[in-house]
Amino acid sequence: MMPKSAVRRLLIRLDRIAGEMNECLLVLAISLGCFYLSVAAILNMPQLQVGPEETIVAPVAEGASAYLLGPE
Repeated sequence: MMPKSAVRRLLIRLDRIAGEMNECLLVLAISLGCFYLSVAAILNMPQLQVGPEETIVAPVAEGASAYLLGPE
């Protein structure tokens, strides 16, 4: 533990630093930090599966498959 005089000096020093701080820049720094943390959280999230991954293929008519695939 720090002696009471050291704690008091630290609090006085922190109060002086806070008095000289620009509030707008402090708000900007905090908001950018929150933005950075939210982007990092989104990028590290596992991908959510919305639905089944089965692909449905519509039947193709004989003439269309010959046209698309060329002569066999």
